[in-house]
Order: sequence, then structure tokens, then C-alpha cells
Amino acid sequence: MTNKNRGEISINLSGREFILHTNFQILCKIEASLNKSIIAIISGLSSNNLTMMEMATIITHSIKEVDSQPLTTDEIGSMILQTGTVNILPDLIKFLERSVGFQI
Repeated sequence: MTNKNRGEISINLSGREFILHTNFQILCKIEASLNKSIIAIISGLSSNNLTMMEMATIITHSIKEVDSQPLTTDEIGSMILQTGTVNILPDLIKFLERSVGFQI
């Protein structure tokens, strides 16, 4: 169950439901992995300028633990392709907006 007050959002990848969540450490990991600020990443979303690796990295760092094995960026990337980037972008945008408390 997602907690919207904490910025959580449900996302469907390859027919599986996942919960994305955020905190300061997760945002820092995303920024460090992509060498971009969260604000720059959100700006990239609004101008349709987000790479597959960026999407996979954001989801990989933000996904709540599933079972006992964390999913890799490559596994998440494959799920993004199977689901279709156009299908997950609205949820990803909403998640990032909530993570910093504003809308683009």
C-alpha cells in the first residue's frame, strides 16, 4: 500500500506492481549516480529529455525492497522496455514531483 503523504507512488513494470519511495539518501544516490541535481532531472522530464539509463537508475534507487533480492538497473531497464517508456513516464514524473514537493 502506498503512502502518498510520504511521496510514495505505485508503478507497474512488466505486469508487476512496485512502490517507489524517497528520502534524502535516495535522492542523493540518484544525483550521484546520474551526476545531475534532482531539479535538473525533473527539468529533463518536463522537456522529454530523459534517457533510459536515467529512468532505470531513478527507479532502481527508489523501489522498495522486493522479496529478498534487490533488482539491478539492467533488470529494471528490461522491465521499462517491456512496459513501454510512454506508459511509465506519467508515474515517474508524479513521483519525482512529490519527492521535492512541487510540480513542473
